[in-house]
Amino acid sequence: MVLASPKPIRSETILPIDIPIVDLSLERSVVANLIVKACEEFGFFKVINHGVPQDIITRMEEAEHRLQWRCG
Repeated sequence: MVLASPKPIRSETILPIDIPIVDLSLERSVVANLIVKACEEFGFFKVINHGVPQDIITRMEEAEHRLQWRCG
């Protein structure tokens, strides 16, 4: 599950990082290597060119925000 932060968290002790990006339109072996590397070095990654329609992503994010409001 991915939880979007409503605003970026910044402080002197929490610094921004470049999140690894995995492009699913690349060759399968390249994608596999990128996923392994991202998991080993960061523990997470961002996926692009996944084919999920934007309206579904928007609905998922809206549901996540409603859940945060109830639990938070």
